[in-house]
Amino acid sequence: MSTKEDFVTELFNQYYPMLRTLCWRYVDYDRRFANIVDESILDTFVQAYSSYDHLQSHPNVQGWVIRTGLNRLKPRVKQVRSREKHHAFSLDDPHVPQIKLEESWEEGKILQLDARDQIDELCTALTETERQVYQEHYVQGFTLQEVAHHCHRSLVSVKASLRQIKKSP
Repeated sequence: MSTKEDFVTELFNQYYPMLRTLCWRYVDYDRRFANIVDESILDTFVQAYSSYDHLQSHPNVQGWVIRTGLNRLKPRVKQVRSREKHHAFSLDDPHVPQIKLEESWEEGKILQLDARDQIDELCTALTETERQVYQEHYVQGFTLQEVAHHCHRSLVSVKASLRQIKKSP
Protein backbone atom coordinates (compact mmCIF):
# COMPACT_ATOMS: atom_id res chain seq x y z
CA MET A 1 0.00 0.00 0.00
CA SER A 2 1.12 3.52 -0.67
CA THR A 3 1.51 6.15 2.01
CA LYS A 4 -1.54 7.96 0.67
CA GLU A 5 -3.73 4.88 1.02
CA ASP A 6 -2.33 4.16 4.49
CA PHE A 7 -3.12 7.70 5.55
CA VAL A 8 -6.74 7.51 4.35
CA THR A 9 -7.16 4.05 5.89
CA GLU A 10 -5.92 5.43 9.20
CA LEU A 11 -8.31 8.40 8.90
CA PHE A 12 -11.16 6.04 8.13
CA ASN A 13 -10.43 3.78 11.08
CA GLN A 14 -10.03 6.73 13.42
CA TYR A 15 -12.90 9.02 12.36
CA TYR A 16 -15.53 6.82 10.68
CA PRO A 17 -17.51 5.95 13.86
CA MET A 18 -17.61 9.56 15.00
CA LEU A 19 -18.54 10.89 11.53
CA ARG A 20 -21.25 8.26 11.15
CA THR A 21 -22.76 9.24 14.51
CA LEU A 22 -22.69 12.94 13.63
CA CYS A 23 -24.31 12.34 10.25
CA TRP A 24 -27.05 10.20 11.77
CA ARG A 25 -27.69 12.86 14.39
CA TYR A 26 -27.95 15.47 11.65
CA VAL A 27 -30.76 13.49 9.96
CA ASP A 28 -32.40 12.66 13.32
CA TYR A 29 -31.77 8.96 12.76
CA ASP A 30 -34.28 8.94 9.92
CA ARG A 31 -33.85 5.68 7.96
CA ARG A 32 -34.89 7.40 4.71
CA PHE A 33 -31.46 8.99 4.65
CA ALA A 34 -29.43 5.79 5.21
CA ASN A 35 -27.98 5.73 1.69
CA ILE A 36 -27.28 9.45 1.74
CA VAL A 37 -25.43 9.18 5.04
CA ASP A 38 -23.29 6.32 3.74
CA GLU A 39 -22.57 8.07 0.43
CA SER A 40 -21.61 11.29 2.19
CA ILE A 41 -19.22 9.51 4.53
CA LEU A 42 -17.57 7.63 1.68
CA ASP A 43 -17.31 10.82 -0.38
CA THR A 44 -15.58 12.44 2.59
CA PHE A 45 -12.85 9.83 2.59
CA VAL A 46 -12.54 9.97 -1.19
CA GLN A 47 -12.03 13.72 -0.80
CA ALA A 48 -9.44 13.01 1.91
CA TYR A 49 -7.59 10.79 -0.57
CA SER A 50 -7.69 13.59 -3.16
CA SER A 51 -6.58 16.17 -0.59
CA TYR A 52 -3.78 14.07 0.84
CA ASP A 53 -1.09 16.73 0.37
CA HIS A 54 -3.25 19.41 1.97
CA LEU A 55 -4.20 17.20 4.93
CA GLN A 56 -0.58 16.35 5.70
CA SER A 57 -0.05 19.88 6.96
CA HIS A 58 -3.61 20.63 8.11
CA PRO A 59 -3.73 21.79 11.74
CA ASN A 60 -7.09 20.15 12.51
CA VAL A 61 -7.67 16.97 10.51
CA GLN A 62 -10.57 15.87 12.69
CA GLY A 63 -12.32 19.20 12.09
CA TRP A 64 -11.67 18.88 8.36
CA VAL A 65 -13.21 15.39 8.29
CA ILE A 66 -16.28 16.50 10.24
CA ARG A 67 -16.81 19.67 8.20
CA THR A 68 -16.30 17.88 4.87
CA GLY A 69 -18.66 15.07 5.89
CA LEU A 70 -21.41 17.44 6.92
CA ASN A 71 -20.85 19.60 3.83
CA ARG A 72 -21.35 16.49 1.69
CA LEU A 73 -24.45 15.47 3.63
CA LYS A 74 -26.38 18.73 4.03
CA PRO A 75 -27.17 19.51 0.36
CA ARG A 76 -28.28 15.94 -0.29
CA VAL A 77 -30.62 15.94 2.70
CA LYS A 78 -31.93 19.37 1.72
CA GLN A 79 -32.61 18.11 -1.81
CA VAL A 80 -34.58 15.11 -0.54
CA ARG A 81 -36.59 17.21 1.90
CA SER A 82 -37.27 19.80 -0.78
CA ARG A 83 -38.49 17.12 -3.19
CA GLU A 84 -40.72 15.65 -0.50
CA LYS A 85 -42.12 19.07 0.32
CA HIS A 86 -42.71 19.80 -3.36
CA HIS A 87 -44.30 16.38 -3.87
CA ALA A 88 -46.63 17.00 -0.93
CA PHE A 89 -47.97 20.07 -2.73
CA SER A 90 -47.69 18.76 -6.27
CA LEU A 91 -50.94 19.28 -8.06
CA ASP A 92 -50.00 17.62 -11.33
CA ASP A 93 -49.30 14.15 -9.95
CA PRO A 94 -50.65 11.68 -12.51
CA HIS A 95 -50.21 8.79 -10.07
CA VAL A 96 -52.90 9.93 -7.67
CA PRO A 97 -55.33 7.02 -7.36
CA GLN A 98 -58.79 7.57 -8.69
CA ILE A 99 -61.51 6.53 -6.27
CA LYS A 100 -64.46 4.72 -7.74
CA LEU A 101 -67.52 4.54 -5.56
CA GLU A 102 -69.88 1.60 -5.86
CA GLU A 103 -73.23 3.33 -5.72
CA SER A 104 -76.45 3.56 -7.56
CA TRP A 105 -77.12 6.18 -10.22
CA GLU A 106 -79.44 8.14 -7.92
CA GLU A 107 -76.95 8.21 -5.06
CA GLY A 108 -74.28 9.41 -7.48
CA LYS A 109 -76.49 12.26 -8.70
CA ILE A 110 -77.31 13.32 -5.12
CA LEU A 111 -73.60 13.30 -4.24
CA GLN A 112 -72.84 15.33 -7.38
CA LEU A 113 -75.47 17.93 -6.47
CA ASP A 114 -74.15 18.19 -2.90
CA ALA A 115 -70.61 18.52 -4.19
CA ARG A 116 -71.71 21.16 -6.72
CA ASP A 117 -73.29 23.21 -3.92
CA GLN A 118 -70.14 22.96 -1.83
CA ILE A 119 -68.00 23.96 -4.83
CA ASP A 120 -70.23 26.96 -5.54
CA GLU A 121 -69.90 28.06 -1.90
CA LEU A 122 -66.14 27.74 -2.04
CA CYS A 123 -65.92 29.66 -5.30
CA THR A 124 -67.75 32.62 -3.82
CA ALA A 125 -65.08 32.83 -1.10
CA LEU A 126 -62.24 32.94 -3.65
CA THR A 127 -60.65 36.02 -5.14
CA GLU A 128 -61.21 36.68 -8.82
CA THR A 129 -57.73 35.43 -9.69
CA GLU A 130 -58.12 32.26 -7.60
CA ARG A 131 -61.51 31.62 -9.22
CA GLN A 132 -59.99 31.98 -12.69
CA VAL A 133 -57.12 29.61 -11.81
CA TYR A 134 -59.60 27.12 -10.33
CA GLN A 135 -61.90 27.25 -13.35
CA GLU A 136 -59.13 26.86 -15.92
CA HIS A 137 -57.29 24.08 -14.12
CA TYR A 138 -60.01 21.96 -12.52
CA VAL A 139 -63.05 22.67 -14.67
CA GLN A 140 -61.55 23.25 -18.11
CA GLY A 141 -58.63 20.87 -17.60
CA PHE A 142 -55.75 23.15 -18.57
CA THR A 143 -52.26 22.28 -17.33
CA LEU A 144 -50.62 24.54 -14.79
CA GLN A 145 -48.34 25.96 -17.48
CA GLU A 146 -51.33 26.81 -19.68
CA VAL A 147 -53.16 28.43 -16.76
CA ALA A 148 -50.07 30.52 -15.99
CA HIS A 149 -49.90 31.62 -19.61
CA HIS A 150 -53.62 32.49 -19.79
CA CYS A 151 -53.58 34.38 -16.49
CA HIS A 152 -50.28 36.14 -17.27
CA ARG A 153 -48.81 34.81 -14.04
CA SER A 154 -45.78 32.76 -13.15
CA LEU A 155 -46.10 29.01 -12.65
CA VAL A 156 -45.11 29.42 -8.99
CA SER A 157 -47.87 31.98 -8.52
CA VAL A 158 -50.45 29.63 -10.05
CA LYS A 159 -49.33 26.78 -7.78
CA ALA A 160 -49.50 29.11 -4.78
CA SER A 161 -53.04 30.06 -5.73
CA LEU A 162 -54.05 26.40 -5.97
CA ARG A 163 -52.50 25.70 -2.58
CA GLN A 164 -54.45 28.65 -1.16
CA ILE A 165 -57.62 27.28 -2.72
CA LYS A 166 -57.02 23.90 -1.07
CA LYS A 167 -56.57 25.63 2.30
CA SER A 168 -59.81 27.63 1.93
CA PRO A 169 -62.49 26.58 4.43
